[in-house]
Amino acid sequence: MQKIYRNKICHIYLFIKIQIDINLFLIFQTSAFINIIN
Repeated sequence: MQKIYRNKICHIYLFIKIQIDINLFLIFQTSAFINIIN
C-alpha cells in the first residue's frame, strides 16, 4: 500500500516538474523573441 502511494506522489511530482519546465522554456523563448524584435 505504501509503495503504491509513494509511486503516485512520484508521478504527480514528475508531472508538475515537467509542466514547470515547459512553462519556463516558453517564457524564456518568448522573452528572447521579444528581445530580438526590439
